[in-house]
Formats: sequence, structure tokens, C-alpha cells
Amino acid sequence: MEEQKLDNWEDFERKIKELLDLVKKAKEKAPLSASAPLFRGQSDYNWRLSTTLDRVKTNTSMEKYYNLIRSVKPAIESHTNLQWELPEYKEPDNSFWRAFPTKQYSYMIYLRHHGFPSPFLDWTLSPYIGAFFAVSDIKSDKDTALFAYVEDLGYGKSALGNEPIIESQGPFITAHKRHHLQQCEYTICTKNKDGKAHYWNHEDVFQKNDPEQDLLIKYILPS
Repeated sequence: MEEQKLDNWEDFERKIKELLDLVKKAKEKAPLSASAPLFRGQSDYNWRLSTTLDRVKTNTSMEKYYNLIRSVKPAIESHTNLQWELPEYKEPDNSFWRAFPTKQYSYMIYLRHHGFPSPFLDWTLSPYIGAFFAVSDIKSDKDTALFAYVEDLGYGKSALGNEPIIESQGPFITAHKRHHLQQCEYTICTKNKDGKAHYWNHEDVFQKNDPEQDLLIKYILPS
């Protein structure tokens, strides 16, 4: 992860333009694989990039979490008059689980937007929405942070053995209106542990500082 301390709003816009230009060049080289940048604002620059599930329990098995959200589904459906179709859990057959079944993904996003601990880290396609979340609820004189994440710089994604891997999940689902108003996308980090898929901490991937994938820049915004 690269940290960049910004001095003012003009500096912010200049840095964002530099990032967008970098991504534009990557897309010209590999238009089918290079990723659009995602942004996440946090009101304290010291906070880790943690999912709400990480804050409750780290390194949770995917099977255990899935069975939990299936078990509460009847109660949630009874209170919301909504319905979701969730199949029995099936262990992923490799380290990539890029495409959630639509019903399952929609249900998990619904839970995420209503405060249920989630393995998804939420991002926005807009640097301005990200900056809004960074600075709109400042309660101290601590600096804030805007994270910019580019999953694939045109080289494709890969993971060795049982290393953790981050995968983005697309925006094209029916979800809470906040999902669309905030231009949300989501990432998950997973790792194969003892032959089972587990949700993992994103920062374990970012610490590798791979120059070809999972680019993360932390812009520190002066409060």
C-alpha cells in the first residue's frame, strides 16, 4: 500500500487525475481485464480496511457464515415481505469465487446494508462519494483517508497455493437503493485453509505490494 499525504482539495483532484490516467493507459493495453478504480472513505486515517465481519470474528469459514445467513432468512423474510432463494452450501472448487449466484449475492448485500456483519468491503466508483464519507462525519482533528483500489492493472489476477486473494463483485443486482445511489461495488478476500474456503482480511493481500494487481493507494486528507 502506498500512502500519499495531500495538502488541499486541489491536490486531491490532481492525484485522482493521475490515478485515472494510469488506469486509462492500462485499459488501452488490456481493455478486457484492466479494472476501474474503486474508492473508500474513512473518517480516521488510522483505521484498518476491515469488513464488518472482521470486526466480529476474523477468518470465518465461508460454510459457517453461509449456514448462518440461511438460518436467519425465514425471520428476515417474515419481517420484510421479501424472499430470496438460497441453495445448500457448496464448497468452491478453486481459490476463485468471482461470480456469486444472483439470489445469494443480492441477499448478502441486503444484509450488509442493514447492519448484519458482512464479508464484503464496500467501495464506490466515485472518488467524490468516497471523499464525502471520509470528511462528512469528522469528530476530531485527526486526518481522514480516501483509499483507491485497482484490482487488475491489465496483467490478470492470480494467487499461489493457499494465499489469500481479493475479488471484486459487480454492481448489477437488485439491492437497497443506497447501493445504486452510492455507486457501490464490493470486494471479498478469501483464503483456502485446511481445504476449506474462509473469508480473510484484505490487508494480508495489500501487504504484498504486487505491482501488477491489487494496487492500493491511501490518500491522507487533512481534517
